[in-house]
Amino acid sequence: MDFLPLLFVIVVGAVLVLVFMTGRRRAPAGPIVVPYERRPLFTAAERSFMGVLDQATAGHLRVLGKIRLFDLLKVRTGTPASEQRSAMNRVIQKHVDFVLCSPADLRVVAVVELDDASHDTPKARARDELVDRALAAAGIPIHRFSARQAYSVQEIRQVLASLTPAPPPDGATSRPRGDGAAPLGVDPAAVAAPAADLAPLGSCPKCGRPLVERIGKRGPRQGTTFLGCSGYPDCRTIIDA
Repeated sequence: MDFLPLLFVIVVGAVLVLVFMTGRRRAPAGPIVVPYERRPLFTAAERSFMGVLDQATAGHLRVLGKIRLFDLLKVRTGTPASEQRSAMNRVIQKHVDFVLCSPADLRVVAVVELDDASHDTPKARARDELVDRALAAAGIPIHRFSARQAYSVQEIRQVLASLTPAPPPDGATSRPRGDGAAPLGVDPAAVAAPAADLAPLGSCPKCGRPLVERIGKRGPRQGTTFLGCSGYPDCRTIIDA
């Protein structure tokens, strides 16, 4: 019967030792080390390209950089739980170089990637293929530009024209309104016709870019058809049809 008190003492002693050792492991040995320093958000090549991209989209789209792919995508509703975690893990640590957004509501319009020689490795190509497939599944257009010494603003603008909606004319925004009122910032003299109705009709006499037909909805041009430069806002040419 004398064995029970001894066993009790042993158990209590073991518990006290365990608590003491756990406390020692958790106690910091000293100040928390934070070995960080600032690094550039963009490389020199990315900064150079972003400057040209800003010019090519000026007034039409807002350019954001270094966005996580996971911030652009979500797993579809109804995906089996067993597949959701795997789908998230495939994109959670990846990012894209540039995201083009509508200035009115920051809706994602397209993604632009700048590919240098580092994208030629098998691992990088597999990564790029996954990004392309993920964005395609979500209905987000993507275009890859090859890194080089110089870029043409006009060339980039033409490429992006195939990915993004046409810019609204003369200060109009693309923000939808459900009350029938004009969009915020719209020029009352001109409201864009539907995108499907815009067709090239010659070249702009000022910049040489295609002219498109537009229909005035308010102001002096209400109900009339006129031609506007497709290069708005860089060129604001208007020609009476």
